[in-house]
Amino acid sequence: PPPGAGRPPGGGPGPAAPPRVPERAGDTAAVAGTAGDGEPPSRDALTKAWGDAVLASLSGRAKARFGAGRFLAVEDGVALFALPNQHYLVRCQEVRPEVEAALAAHFATPVPLRLVVESTPPGSDAGTGTEAPASDDEMYADAVGTGGPQGDAPAITSPEEQLKRAFPGAEEVAT
Repeated sequence: PPPGAGRPPGGGPGPAAPPRVPERAGDTAAVAGTAGDGEPPSRDALTKAWGDAVLASLSGRAKARFGAGRFLAVEDGVALFALPNQHYLVRCQEVRPEVEAALAAHFATPVPLRLVVESTPPGSDAGTGTEAPASDDEMYADAVGTGGPQGDAPAITSPEEQLKRAFPGAEEVAT
């Protein structure tokens, strides 16, 4: 019989494990914008990788929390990731290690994150002075138009009215 044929499992050294092959072309460090030389990726490389591969690879929990943010800059080897408000920042801290691990795997170098609250979200008017809601209850109140903490809209008591308010133009159909 040929050498190695009939060898019992675990009965000696087998062939060397094949080298790691990226699952997608975007997984290679060279394509991602760094050669894996220990240098942190640029903000542009982070943004591209984030949108093309990294965000989609995260768990649903991390994806939902980090999906609201964006990369601002890379300072002293640390990526600054801006979130819309303090509530998001606290919730993202819980899953930050998962995101850092995904970034490190993608870029073949550690990518530490510093989470910050963005003072002026992109696309907003800096002079309005409005802030994002700070709690889930406030977010819900704003979404369904119950007035929330501002109290500028009348209270809606029925679920049907809440749905009509949340979806303008919707009509209730009797069954």
